Amino acid sequence: MGFKGDPVRLLVIPGLNDSGPAHWQSWLQAHFGRHAVRVEQDDWASADLTRWSQRIEMTLARYPGSRWVAAAHSFGIPHPPGTPVFVIALKAWAELLGFLSFARATNLFSAVCTASAVSVSTTRKAFRLDWLSSMASSERRTSSLDVTSPLASW
Repeated sequence: MGFKGDPVRLLVIPGLNDSGPAHWQSWLQAHFGRHAVRVEQDDWASADLTRWSQRIEMTLARYPGSRWVAAAHSFGIPHPPGTPVFVIALKAWAELLGFLSFARATNLFSAVCTASAVSVSTTRKAFRLDWLSSMASSERRTSSLDVTSPLASW
């Protein structure tokens, strides 16, 4: 597949604390060679959305008329708390289902996790509603027998 004019450039946008030499972004940048441009920040340890966005804008402005593909990593935004567990479980799942591509295994794992969460949530709600209705009927029985019940004033 050939390009007409300038090829598409890769804009590498590392996250908090930059991406070291073993990081996938560094590998990708090396793979694209001179067609990859890495956004450099003044302070990698402090994620400042305004300054970091301006730095991306400045980097893009150095190459007017270029077409870009961005490879961004978190932009300094922390992952949700469950992400590490999800990623570890996903890796095990993908290895277990080695006959599927990683992308398909990921989609299937995501669907199974979502279905499981909905199932647990629905079961929990149903149990809670049963519990609440049994408590309400028990309160009604108690209030008819015991005049000192807190619900007697209702």
